[in-house]
Amino acid sequence: MNQDVVSQLVSFLADPKPEVRKIASENILPLSCSPEGRQMLCTAHAETIPLLVRYMDDTPEVAHNTLRTLVNLSQEDPYREKIITSSGRTDGAGIMVRITDSILDSENVFRELYAMLLSNLTQHPMGRAQLLQARDATVSGLLVLRLIDAFLQSQAARTVNPPRRTPGEAPPTDPLKWVATVLMNIAHEPDGARLLIDPPEDPLFAPLLPALRDPDLIRRGGAVGTLKNILMHPSTHPTLIRLAGQRDDASLPLALVTPLTGPGEYREEETAAMHPSLLALTQIENRPRESDAKIRELLLEALTLFASTRQGREQMRAVGVYPLIREYDLTETEENLHDNTQKLVDFLARDEAQGTAVLDAPEHATG
Repeated sequence: MNQDVVSQLVSFLADPKPEVRKIASENILPLSCSPEGRQMLCTAHAETIPLLVRYMDDTPEVAHNTLRTLVNLSQEDPYREKIITSSGRTDGAGIMVRITDSILDSENVFRELYAMLLSNLTQHPMGRAQLLQARDATVSGLLVLRLIDAFLQSQAARTVNPPRRTPGEAPPTDPLKWVATVLMNIAHEPDGARLLIDPPEDPLFAPLLPALRDPDLIRRGGAVGTLKNILMHPSTHPTLIRLAGQRDDASLPLALVTPLTGPGEYREEETAAMHPSLLALTQIENRPRESDAKIRELLLEALTLFASTRQGREQMRAVGVYPLIREYDLTETEENLHDNTQKLVDFLARDEAQGTAVLDAPEHATG
């Protein structure tokens, strides 16, 4: 398909007849599935992305195709930026408002596609800034707060009634799971991290901690990634350390080490010093640890970031993190993760009496 044909196809998206827009969107979608096709789409016609954005809430047939196309395009930064800056509506409503409203509309059959699109767009700094609405103090953070509220409500419901399915049965739809990855993305920003640790006595991140044990990989990984990215900001550590010493339900050492905890060879003095909830897990025979290698890596990185201050290490020792990580490492099958474990163990095993600086930040991981 040459560029002239592609340009004509794109122009048909603006046709007043919905059946013509349907055919055009059906033929445009396959092009968005490859880097070459995406490049052709966006160079053949200057208005490709603005037209897709304009019609992403068109008739169901057109909306389905245009949303899938936008999700594919939003995998790459140049196209992400163009989507973010395309309002596509004469009333001036920003795309982040449109997407958020659609995700939170329980009657919208395409809310999962909208959530996937938002997850991709917030990988770009401009997307994170627009979602946080940081430039307008009157509405700053409101879109994120709406998303967090919906996600936490759904997470609480899943905690009370965990989803179950028989072997071979398709998992139930869960469009809000992608909000976990959106939170992970916005936590890259200082404003996003601050939002998630506020208010100081009842922080927003605390109800997110049960998601670390969710059966869904995206919810679980997004939650761990969110915590790791919050910890990337040194300014958050005093609040997180204080909370760890005051509240079990807001303790990051407890939450982050729990998925890695299981039976092992623990000395009596080690079990005596362990937090009761962790000790109970070590006594469960064949208790499974986190099954996904990438999530295990994120957990280790987050724990290492928490251990970057002496006060953080003291909180971790107080709940018994060191022997739990030592025994976990004996079960680890991914060779590259042993280095992550060793870095964490080196922090926890050091002799603080030897004049170690209060801040000993390890090399921060990114991603």
